[in-house]
Amino acid sequence: REFLDNAFKKQEAEKSSSGFSFARIIEARSTDRTTKHQSVLYYAGAVVAVFLLFAASHGALTLVDERQSGISQRLTLGKGGMTSVVTGKFVFLVVQGVVQSFIVFGVAWFGFEATFDASRTGFWLLTSILASASAAAIALGIVAVCKSRRQAESATTFVVLLVSAIGGSMVPRYLMPPWMQDIGWLTPNAWVIQAFEASVRSSSPVGMILHAWTVLVGISIVSLAVAIYFSIRRTRYSWTPA
Repeated sequence: REFLDNAFKKQEAEKSSSGFSFARIIEARSTDRTTKHQSVLYYAGAVVAVFLLFAASHGALTLVDERQSGISQRLTLGKGGMTSVVTGKFVFLVVQGVVQSFIVFGVAWFGFEATFDASRTGFWLLTSILASASAAAIALGIVAVCKSRRQAESATTFVVLLVSAIGGSMVPRYLMPPWMQDIGWLTPNAWVIQAFEASVRSSSPVGMILHAWTVLVGISIVSLAVAIYFSIRRTRYSWTPA
């Protein structure tokens, strides 16, 4: 300890006579709490994006299990057929995703003292619903296209890791080169992160939130349509009456 104290005192004495000093570097470090809180909110949105995709992928695997066990064929005899089955799974995964979002942001708010605009709670809630919907629809769509559980597990894991890496869930987007940031807009993660960031900060324009919401709604509709179409197709061709 004495050695360190003497070293810092020596560096402090050299500040006025030298253009470089270790103490000057230490003093230049930022301790702004606002910057810290903004980083926490970014990482909260990034974590939610990847968590939603992984959780939805795991839940969507029941489509393959039910198809291979013959349960899907029995369920199609009911009202609504496979459309109702897929839609029901979609709703469940959305509710599950909203709960996950609440837990992650709850940890950010209470555990890391991240601040947010309470008047935008409604924006945050709708963002959670749309983010969960897009993740659920994507997972159901991928699983519905696959023919086996092993294929579905491999496909969902590969896609989730790929879009998470490019979209900013693993590495912050502001650390990426511009060309990679542009590619990131092709992933749902980037839009989920932007939507969450904009929804909890009073300085963010409403137009930014609406833009992200529109993209997430589009992803959800297209992916859910793919899931329903291929679920009906796979179930129909796997039907083998006794």
